[in-house]
Amino acid sequence: MKLGSGIILMLLIVSGTIALITPGVASAATLGCGSKIRTSTVLVADIGPCSLNGITINTSNIVLNCNGHTIEGTGVGDGIIINSGSIVVENCKVSGFKYGFFLHDVTFVNMTGNSASNSKYGFYLKTSNSNLLVKNTAEDNSGAGFYMFRAHYNNLTDNVALNNAIGFYFNNSSQHNTVADNSADGSSQYGYQDIAVQRHPTFQTYEGDECSGNLLGGSSPTGLCAPQS
Repeated sequence: MKLGSGIILMLLIVSGTIALITPGVASAATLGCGSKIRTSTVLVADIGPCSLNGITINTSNIVLNCNGHTIEGTGVGDGIIINSGSIVVENCKVSGFKYGFFLHDVTFVNMTGNSASNSKYGFYLKTSNSNLLVKNTAEDNSGAGFYMFRAHYNNLTDNVALNNAIGFYFNNSSQHNTVADNSADGSSQYGYQDIAVQRHPTFQTYEGDECSGNLLGGSSPTGLCAPQS
């Protein structure tokens, strides 16, 4: 819904909770490595190679649309650091960092249509709750494509993990996440590894998740995905 003032209203719904995001009108920008974003922004060019971090977002209620551009690293640092909640990050390609996307202690972040490749971790959520990850891709990462650390009530839907060490990883204190209609293929270990579910089968919700061609098996514990190869 668009108001006369040019402010776009977006509803982010995670685990039954509604967060209202009211970003201002996005401005086109050419940014460099280490940039800090404080207003809604549309990238007009690639960034990097970066010797440390790519972009940091410290302000709530904004949108970052990379418009298909790439943020490239040199094997260290973070591609996009998200330190504020109630934001949208979309259409960003991040490659060659330690953490592709690093969400730290945030809520109500909507990540849609992004990709993270050739890093250690693709999407890393640390103590971050009630976020939405939809149609993102993690590929060729040496660690986990999607890593949840003390992360609760997040919704991961229709994401793709391809040729990572582990497709989706949940540590033992990450609980009450919804994992639906994702795919994890070609992992050198497991497609899905969920330490919390190993402790108690109701700690996470899985529905319609796919797994094939994973060296150690589709999931640990078994039964989180199909055909479980």
